[in-house]
Amino acid sequence: MTRPVKFQPWSGRGKSIHICPCSARRGRISRGGQTMNATLKSKLFTLMGLSLEEAIRKLDEELPEDAYKPVPGAVELTDISPAHMRNVLNEVFGLCGLGWGYTFEANDVNVEQEGNRYVAILKRMVFWYKVVYEDGTLGTATVESTGASENFQPAYALKGAITSALSNAASNIGFQESVYMGRRSHRTVNGGNGTPAPAPAPRPRLQPRTGEEATVDDVDNFIVPTVFKKHGGMRLSELPRKSLEWYANEMEATSEAAKAFQIAARAYLARHPA
Repeated sequence: MTRPVKFQPWSGRGKSIHICPCSARRGRISRGGQTMNATLKSKLFTLMGLSLEEAIRKLDEELPEDAYKPVPGAVELTDISPAHMRNVLNEVFGLCGLGWGYTFEANDVNVEQEGNRYVAILKRMVFWYKVVYEDGTLGTATVESTGASENFQPAYALKGAITSALSNAASNIGFQESVYMGRRSHRTVNGGNGTPAPAPAPRPRLQPRTGEEATVDDVDNFIVPTVFKKHGGMRLSELPRKSLEWYANEMEATSEAAKAFQIAARAYLARHPA
């Protein structure tokens, strides 16, 4: 049940609040160098009339089944639909641009071409949402975040970086906390009907240039281990040439997965010389 909120025009009386990641859930909100306790926190509401406690519960509510998908190449990890995320933010805080939004500066965006792909990095995004005090005055809570993405088109790479930063900020205020805590996944939602990731291709034996024998996928379709967060889940054929050369010749392989990856990268470069 939502609570009635008295609204007043924006007239300079608004307050600016900076919320450190996850601090709202611990009952500590920083404002102007002071700390507000949980009692005052309970007197803050979103534009939709939800208290912060109610907002946190709403942010972690289970989404429809199609909101959860397995991460390609990492069957145990769950990806959350950004469309569902934006819908929840609208329901909790009000329409984007009114109850919540984000800003970033042009000099915080970096887009570079690596081979046939573009890598976009958003070094600083400020996610904000409005809060309403009992007297009707408005405040603005902010959370800083970063994000990155790759794509064959620079515009889509930038769009992915923005979505990545927004997802990181949303997770810090409790969006789908149960997923990040391992209590919910594409395997458990609606009786565990999440679609599993495709099974890996058969593993033929290859002879890399080092002379070592290793069991790896066909080099063009070899999947980068997910521990390599920047390129995890991608095929070798999708990696930028410079990255491949680094993995093949400069990376210090300290695990069996890394060694197999390095051998596959060397075999790929030998098969596809520049």
